[in-house]
Amino acid sequence: MTIYTHLQIVGVLLMLLGGANVLLPRHFNWKQDLVAVPTLTRRVFWVHLAFLILTLEMFGCLTFFYGGDLLHAGSLGAAILLGMALFWWTRFFFQWFVYERELWVGNPVRTRIHYGVSVFWLYLAGTYTAAFLSARSGF
Repeated sequence: MTIYTHLQIVGVLLMLLGGANVLLPRHFNWKQDLVAVPTLTRRVFWVHLAFLILTLEMFGCLTFFYGGDLLHAGSLGAAILLGMALFWWTRFFFQWFVYERELWVGNPVRTRIHYGVSVFWLYLAGTYTAAFLSARSGF
């Protein structure tokens, strides 16, 4: 498989992830959980979630529709790919070193989710890193 094909897959996965984040509040009952926090905190949470969804959709669309351009756009394409790689490497780091282990250790379902999303973050980070290296070698 080519790096372009992997970028296409990543683009689709990110668009699906953005869509999945629309469903998370109901699944985790966040509306009920957030009743106890101050109004400002609650509003900031919902605004951040909206911007997260928008960011994921934009990352996905950019990667899916313009992956070839990113690979061949010179320094701008390489800079965008590097930014995406750093974003997803940071997300992977947070998965392991910011979330408390108590959130998943000892719970088989959460443990599987933890490892599953870790592999997902690695795939995203690795794909963008490989694409960056490919783009950098092209000029």
